[in-house]
Amino acid sequence: MANERERFSKAGARIRGTRDGLVIELPDGPDALDLVQDLQDDIKNAGAFFQRGELIIDYGTRPPDLEEISAFDVMLRERGIRLLTVTAGTDESRDILQHWGFRQPRHRID
Repeated sequence: MANERERFSKAGARIRGTRDGLVIELPDGPDALDLVQDLQDDIKNAGAFFQRGELIIDYGTRPPDLEEISAFDVMLRERGIRLLTVTAGTDESRDILQHWGFRQPRHRID
């Protein structure tokens, strides 16, 4: 059940507050453009939830895509939100993200 520290976008991304800050967990299915558009709409309608925010994108089991990450980053920066890093649920994906320059959290974001 969602609480005041957790939301879901129309495309199914889970947005939640953790000890590391805001985390957006991306679902496996939706197209990247749908996810970016839905997140943009959520930010616009969320009031103070994202205000001057910093967040982490978690790809979960979805394969990371650098073009997609760039689209998220541009959209977030245009709204005054800083992308702290990008992580994933598999060692292989985390290795790819680290190779691309995304610092991986010391612990799994729960």
